[in-house]
Amino acid sequence: EISRLPSNSPIIFVDDVIGTATQALGHINKHLNSILNPSHNPYLLCLCGTSEGIEEVENNSNFRVLCGLELLEETHHCYSEKCKIFKENERHILLELNHSLKILGEDDFDRGLLIAFHYTVPNCTMPMIWKEGFRYMNKKNGIKEWFALLPRRY
Repeated sequence: EISRLPSNSPIIFVDDVIGTATQALGHINKHLNSILNPSHNPYLLCLCGTSEGIEEVENNSNFRVLCGLELLEETHHCYSEKCKIFKENERHILLELNHSLKILGEDDFDRGLLIAFHYTVPNCTMPMIWKEGFRYMNKKNGIKEWFALLPRRY
């Protein structure tokens, strides 16, 4: 149906969150660009997005982003020194704990955000919130299993 739309038609795709934009750009390049005519005006409407992610989509695709809430570094990126939600020692603890819940070499979408939706938790949220059943090494070199506050559902 999209290919039959008139030239210059605005087409709006909807997403919940843009974190790093890796997934959005992957989907745009792999699936959406092949069904759009060059004359179409594509938009990505999202509930929220990081400033970096929004910029990535707009700079590396022909999509414009319409964002309900921009997740600014100063107010939403809890790992950033610019963000004053946590004190420096608290931020250090969060960084250390969340780093221990990551698998080295895997894609890292964690932006230190504290966001969740009723249906799932985005992977740009701190892993300590959603990373259910992850085995990690504690400070005493003991293997522990993490129990998430809001386990991520796919």
